[in-house]
Amino acid sequence: MNKEREHKKRKTNSSADNTSELKDVTADCLSYLTFKGKGEFLLKTWERQPAIFKGSKGRKQLFGQLFDRHRVLSLLEDPDQDFEFGRDLVAARYRDGKRETLSHEQAATRKEAARLLSKEGCTLQFHQPQRHSDALWRLVAALEAQVGCLVGINAYCTPAGTQGLAPHHDDVEIFVCQTEGTKQWQIYAPHNQYNLPPTSSRDFKTDEIGAPIMEVTLEVGDVLYMPRGTVHQAQTQSGNSTHLTVSTYQAWSNGHMAKCFLEQALAAVDCTPYPMPLALRQGLPPRLLWGLVPPAPGNSGQSVDSLVVSTAQQLSQGLRGLADSLEAKPEIVANAAASSSMVLDFFRWRAPPHPSQLPDQGRPPNSDASVFSRGRECFHVLVRNAPVDQPCCGEDRDVDDEHHHNHHDHHADDNIVVVLTNLFNDISQHMMGPTMPSEDSMSDLEMDGSQSEAEEDEEESGDEAPQLVDMAEADLIEALRANQKKRKQSGSNGSAKGKSSGSGGSGLGSHFW
Repeated sequence: MNKEREHKKRKTNSSADNTSELKDVTADCLSYLTFKGKGEFLLKTWERQPAIFKGSKGRKQLFGQLFDRHRVLSLLEDPDQDFEFGRDLVAARYRDGKRETLSHEQAATRKEAARLLSKEGCTLQFHQPQRHSDALWRLVAALEAQVGCLVGINAYCTPAGTQGLAPHHDDVEIFVCQTEGTKQWQIYAPHNQYNLPPTSSRDFKTDEIGAPIMEVTLEVGDVLYMPRGTVHQAQTQSGNSTHLTVSTYQAWSNGHMAKCFLEQALAAVDCTPYPMPLALRQGLPPRLLWGLVPPAPGNSGQSVDSLVVSTAQQLSQGLRGLADSLEAKPEIVANAAASSSMVLDFFRWRAPPHPSQLPDQGRPPNSDASVFSRGRECFHVLVRNAPVDQPCCGEDRDVDDEHHHNHHDHHADDNIVVVLTNLFNDISQHMMGPTMPSEDSMSDLEMDGSQSEAEEDEEESGDEAPQLVDMAEADLIEALRANQKKRKQSGSNGSAKGKSSGSGGSGLGSHFW
């Protein structure tokens, strides 16, 4: 991508990037979006009820510059980009009580997108626009640091007099930010009073959702907050509309943490790190399978096999014992959470900080320096057991000439420190890849001190690790993106999390120090 074209793109969003309003957003995202103190919003509204926060003059100005229909179409005509329907863009419409998703196998072009908007009456859903906007990049990075969870954005461009999606609910906390035109929303109570569901819903029929509990027309600068499980639908009236959905807390509940804890406890070789009561370690009774017959619908009084009854009692006893242990020693939860797949997933796939958000690097370290973190939200430290019977240095000899000490093997009580960071994650692949890794993927951290193949290839090619130097912000952004492009070309990249499939992203070698 040449510098002239890059400058032209950045100029499109320069007014949003340079406004003092954006500094307020990144300083305290939740307070800016809700005009409430973070504590008040989390205490009274978060996960409790939908709410509308009307836009101020400054927020109207900022939102009007963030992302709109013109920006989407401009991106689609960029010859240096490779947008695809399904991965980057989805075209959908809701007519006569039925949602239609128009399938395309060709590349997503400006001409086709404009036709879908004007001729077919489709809503265009653009996935993760923070990949192409510095302002949204800053917003996402700041909000992920504030809430400690992955944050995604989708943009929805809807032509006048149409509706894109059927009534449904999502499995994420959502902030709807209106950036162009107006849109009318109907908000309904959770389906069957099931609050905070862990999964998204199917499309609902209108006779399944009852009467709306809130109706509101969003204008530019307005924010609508909806807890996960809030059933909703929206339509445009006389003009075109664009809004952003800023979403978070997917698979981030106490239940998901309990699942991670149980997985770690079941994998432990003893009860030292995570107490697993004997009742949970005991085996299931023989022939239990033959008694697992669910009761007939509407017959809750049907007798249950005695083996099932005794198993339920034993399971309850074990879970109560586990609950007692956690209450008596809450540090167990902290230890389990710190090394859980949820934390690993977060640092693997979260957005890197925008160059304007990087802390001062300070003076170079010397022999008297101590280790501390200048960017607290950018690092996470794990202390892990070192692999047993692995040499502490790279070669098998009695004396290590490089490190000047005798060779020895690691023992079971040896520990190593692993530092996780998002500094070298790839914003161009943010939220565009696979789902949460398993606990087994902790082994990918190269804890035995060996290099990954990608790292070896990088060393052989003479490529240096990415360095942040003192330069103007625009030049620094260009340098970071050039480095990301170079890493992708060298094949050292993995992929990032998200609902839509994609490839690319930062490899483990650049995530873990």
